[in-house]
Amino acid sequence: MDDYNSLCFYQKFIPKYRYSFFSKLSNTLSKNKNTKLYILIDYPNKNQYIPSNYKFEVVKALSLKSFKLIKKSEYIILEGSHRNLISYLLIFYSFFVKTKTIAYCHFIGSTKKELVKLKCLFRKLYLNLYMKIIFYYKDELLLYKNSRPLYFSNQKSYFANNSIDTKLIYSFKRDYNYKNREIDFISIGRITNKFNLNLLISALEVSSNSSGINIVLIGSEKNETLFVKTKYCVHKIRFIENIWDEKTIAHYTNNAKIFIYPGNIGLSIVHAMAYGLPILIHSEKYSHCPEGSLFKKNKSGITFKKNCINDLSSKITKILNEKEKLISYSNENINIIKKRLSTKIMTNKFYKAIYS
Repeated sequence: MDDYNSLCFYQKFIPKYRYSFFSKLSNTLSKNKNTKLYILIDYPNKNQYIPSNYKFEVVKALSLKSFKLIKKSEYIILEGSHRNLISYLLIFYSFFVKTKTIAYCHFIGSTKKELVKLKCLFRKLYLNLYMKIIFYYKDELLLYKNSRPLYFSNQKSYFANNSIDTKLIYSFKRDYNYKNREIDFISIGRITNKFNLNLLISALEVSSNSSGINIVLIGSEKNETLFVKTKYCVHKIRFIENIWDEKTIAHYTNNAKIFIYPGNIGLSIVHAMAYGLPILIHSEKYSHCPEGSLFKKNKSGITFKKNCINDLSSKITKILNEKEKLISYSNENINIIKKRLSTKIMTNKFYKAIYS
């Protein structure tokens, strides 16, 4: 530890899609700054497998070692959650030991009207605790600045183009040809409340051709399969439990025509667009997570009115019939991702933001 400088990055846990980014950032720091990357998380799992070629180290956030590392570091980066008490503790400790603080976070994730409400005001006040902010995407950076936040005069803000390992996806992706694809709709990601499974099933119930539509939902739980079988057994919905192996995911995505997400979309839209899938999501931009800003209406796919059963039902039928447009949507999404998103691009933007 004494041979290296250190840079600390705190978040509650490490999702597997972050491994590639942390690995690239670690290599860049080691090469350019002789700095080792430490990921501070709430509860390190001794059984958690991290490949040996990944040079970052995982440390328990509230530990003597982490406090020593923070004290030694020039910067600590924290996921910018104003609801996380550990974040506040690490921020104030960093002030005490004179370690510079950087927030890596999103700003949107609620409706635009909420940007003037107390909840958002509190979030802006929380972000004022940091010396720098790195947002996920440019749209959020502009939104933050235009919403008249209270901020320190010397506070700097950037965006990093939050991404998954798109290079890995390209190694499995096949050319898009809807004629050869047997799955009508697919969705990837945990089926939580924000997914809005009830809306999807209700929309299928009122559809005149629902019996001919087949859907694959990756990231489900056993109780969801039971729910459909007992209450809506007419639908051809296949539930696949959470998958991390990209080759297995590609087996389904390469056989799907359209990506659908009835609720508030997040990082899974990057996954879908990288595979060149046309998109069907709701139209309220500021209700989606930051990744929703990647979607270009009538270029990436089409939208339906949020929470509207009949409109979702009609748009399911409409996009299935837009056969020639599906190819155009696919090409547009591939171009968007290739130009803007990769863990390499994300790492470069991140590095420049830290040391600018």
